[in-house]
Amino acid sequence: MKLVFKICALIFIFGAPQAFAKNEDPLLPAYYEYMKTTKRFNDCEFDTKYGSDYRRNDKKTKHLKGLVEGAHFTKGVQTGKYGNTGGLEFDLDYVLKKFPNHASALIVMAELQQKPKFESRRKKDRADLLWPTTECYFFKAMQLQPNDASVHLVIAIYYHRNKNYKIADRHYQLSKQLIPHNPESHYNHGLLLVELGEYEKALESAKRAMQLGYPLQGLKGKLVKAGAWQ
Repeated sequence: MKLVFKICALIFIFGAPQAFAKNEDPLLPAYYEYMKTTKRFNDCEFDTKYGSDYRRNDKKTKHLKGLVEGAHFTKGVQTGKYGNTGGLEFDLDYVLKKFPNHASALIVMAELQQKPKFESRRKKDRADLLWPTTECYFFKAMQLQPNDASVHLVIAIYYHRNKNYKIADRHYQLSKQLIPHNPESHYNHGLLLVELGEYEKALESAKRAMQLGYPLQGLKGKLVKAGAWQ
């Protein structure tokens, strides 16, 4: 895969957490460098690996999923409207501590933290602490499960919406590399490529998404409008 973001890990490991091993996520060092430019960077517990892989389907993991989601990822939590046990933030944080790569919980937490009324300080359980930042949750998911395409897609869509196209593009590409047959990755990456004016690549992504059965036609419409549909 041609990646302009291929990074020599030695450049970034200096001064970084001891998390960048041979089989780590290839985007982890670059993301760590990005995090250093964000607020509350030092609040993230970089070296602590915790939680289970949400993708596993063994009996033990299925049982844990049932317990965690049954109490902490109810309808109100899934829609980002209200919590079930100790407030919305508490329930989402609990889910993400048990399953750092829970893609649905990741996107709800990311969207919640962007709301104007979001309060970063914890209340009922530990008023002396702050909730981890969106970047912390993303980093944890990548750190624990380096090859989870769904995590990279969530991250890509999040930064795409926030017009951080460089980061979004990197994660779209890796998501597509990990699971080439996921139409949503191709479709959303195509939307980004249109915004970047890279119509030839966007056309390729659009046609691939259509081949894979993606139902939405918005990307095609944008390409037709730009005179780039063939």
